[in-house]
This record gives sequence, structure tokens and C-alpha cells, in this order.
Amino acid sequence: MKKDTVLEAKSGRKYLLKRGELVGLHFCLRHMDENIYPEPETFRPTRFLKDSDESKGHAYAWAPFSAGFHKCSGYPLAMLEIPVVIALMFREYDLTLLDPLPGMDYKQAFGVVGPKDGAVRVRYRKRR
Repeated sequence: MKKDTVLEAKSGRKYLLKRGELVGLHFCLRHMDENIYPEPETFRPTRFLKDSDESKGHAYAWAPFSAGFHKCSGYPLAMLEIPVVIALMFREYDLTLLDPLPGMDYKQAFGVVGPKDGAVRVRYRKRR
């Protein structure tokens, strides 16, 4: 949150979201928003077609792979292959960390964790 904000639910209950807090919403909640999808409880699979009147103009209106129409369907496979490649690298090479690992900034982006500062140098040597 960039500033203190009070949200009021339909029930009248109020929630204080304090400045600096991390807030995340699951993308599926948008499917129940009547401002985006009229009659969200009605089963109409055509509403998720790219050229549907209901999905036009809304980013990630239909997100089967959590990133919209053009998300690569091979993404999950790639995410499984990365640790395999790293394991193969560790099997073939001895690695030595030359710099300390940077701190992690968990509030930078919801669901994405990255290093706060500079690069980390690594020395590698082929195993015999």
C-alpha cells in the first residue's frame, strides 16, 4: 500500500490497510466482478473468447496460464527444466561463490522475489 486506506465491505465492516503492507488478489476474483462480467454466476464459456464483448479491454480477462491469452503453454515445463539444468551444471562443475548473496526484497512484487542489489560473481571449474 502506498498510503493508509480504509475499505468498507458490503456488510459495513471496515478494513484498514496500512501504508507499506503487501496486498495481493487472486486473478480468479475478477471472474466474479459484475463490472467486468455481467451475471458472473451464469455459465457462459464464450465470455472468455478473445473477441468476446465481455473480455475486450480487460487485461488478463481470461488467464488459464496466469498471464493472459498469449502466455506460453510450455511455461510449466520450462519451470521444471530449470532445476534439472542447474543440477546437471552442479554435476559437471565445481562452483565457488566469490561475493555474498544479496538480500531479498519480498515486498518488491507480489509473488516475485528478486535480489535487491548488485551481481554475484561465481568461479566455476570443470570437474575431472
